[in-house]
Amino acid sequence: MRIFRALQAKLDLSKIQGDLFSRGFPKFNETYYFFSIKKPGDFSKALRKLARDGKSISTLQAVIGQWEEVDKLRGAKGRDLTKDDKVIKLSNALIGFSSAGLKEIRRGNARLLGIGEENSDKDSILTSDPAFYRGMKRDGPMNLSDPPTTNWDRLFQQEIHGVLKVAGSDETQVEDRLDQIKGVLGYGTGVIADIVGDSAPTKAISRVDGASKPHEGLAWGHEHFGYRDGISQPLMKGIDLPEAIEANPFMDTPQDTIIVKYDNTPQPGNMSRDWGNPSQRPQWMENGSFLVFRKLEQHVGRFQALLKQKYSTVKCSGESELAAKLMGRWPEGTPIADGQLRTADSVPTAQLLRENNFKQMPADSKQVCPTGAHIRKMNPRSVNSRDQSAVTEARILRKGIPYGTPYTGAGDNPDVHRGLLFACYQSSIGRGFWRIQSEWANEPRFPLARTNPQGPGLDPFIGQSEETALGMPYSEEDEMKLFLNDTDKQTHPRLGPFGPLVTMRGGEYFFVPSIDALADTLGSP
Repeated sequence: MRIFRALQAKLDLSKIQGDLFSRGFPKFNETYYFFSIKKPGDFSKALRKLARDGKSISTLQAVIGQWEEVDKLRGAKGRDLTKDDKVIKLSNALIGFSSAGLKEIRRGNARLLGIGEENSDKDSILTSDPAFYRGMKRDGPMNLSDPPTTNWDRLFQQEIHGVLKVAGSDETQVEDRLDQIKGVLGYGTGVIADIVGDSAPTKAISRVDGASKPHEGLAWGHEHFGYRDGISQPLMKGIDLPEAIEANPFMDTPQDTIIVKYDNTPQPGNMSRDWGNPSQRPQWMENGSFLVFRKLEQHVGRFQALLKQKYSTVKCSGESELAAKLMGRWPEGTPIADGQLRTADSVPTAQLLRENNFKQMPADSKQVCPTGAHIRKMNPRSVNSRDQSAVTEARILRKGIPYGTPYTGAGDNPDVHRGLLFACYQSSIGRGFWRIQSEWANEPRFPLARTNPQGPGLDPFIGQSEETALGMPYSEEDEMKLFLNDTDKQTHPRLGPFGPLVTMRGGEYFFVPSIDALADTLGSP
């Protein structure tokens, strides 16, 4: 059995929370429980106890060990789960805090955490991570074209201090772990409290529930549009399996792209004010990571209607080809850049990893990936080597899970909610998620297409504009154009206006501290 070892990184994996690598928590069910801190002093004491009890918050070392056991039981590494697989009963948990939550904790333990007011020159989250400092309710509508907060689910309209992310093999495992941790943190005694607000279809307040268990209508690892999710994950030496990196060297990623490393070396003077200056980040944040959570409602009926209405107009052979060109992949995850038509979910994971090691290159094949396809907007692979470092530093570790029941083909019902509980980790929100959403997905001219100054349009799935924030169709400038490649000189077929396929229903930015920071900086004796 292969052992994961921090050979080059010199990381202590027992000090890092356990979801922070490519495979993340093993799970069929997952719950995000959001809470407010009512007694900061008592909470800091409880947090120290939680971090040191060795069983409540999962470490990266423990989770990697669980995956080794799962792989041993199933007899294969990385193979997809099926409904017939044996299941190990397990659960894991992670804790994170919003900017508002860190301010509450500071009130309880009197430590200078670098929230912003204490020191404006150094050790300041205000200047190192401005998006996190602002919080998503302020930053999203102002900078990301998110819908106004009055249109968010009621849960996310409230001030949220912290999140418990609990995942496991079944609902019972998740509930038991969540109840145990809430008890340690003083739930029911006034130390922490529920957020008074719900988020359909989850019935209980203060939480959202997701599930990825294989069942009829939605295969494991696939989101509601029918596509396999989470394929191109950053792979980190010393944490991920060496054979995974060897199979997909393009996704080899420095650890400090995902996990915070303290470095107070002065940065260049032209550092982006929106991205922040990491040299001013407080040292206690080392070995942590920033978590971006967003509830994304998917309009599957609208998506399928678009395919049916437009595939012939844009010279595609059928609905499946148009869908693949919008996504950049076939449903099982094979990139259309390889020029092969594939529609069945039949590609083994090991083969998919090898096929995922590709670059977007101009080609004569009709299956070449359009410039504005989702995966090309999210990870432009045709950039020159000079720009590749900027693309690499923007990588994020995606750990989403579907919510709601599978689509049945009856059209979108406003009373039936389904979508993705999107979650991603990065060492800088500004360089990671914020840059991808604001400067790539929402920018109609990105990536640059020399044949048209307007560019390929917004990302067809998650791109947002002032119009889409209000539920209106994309404008002519923003609509996706099916450019075949960066230098294609043919007449570019246009989809025409269509309504948003995804609506953002709320979310928040969190920081996920190291185990030591939970106990010794945020926690108190």
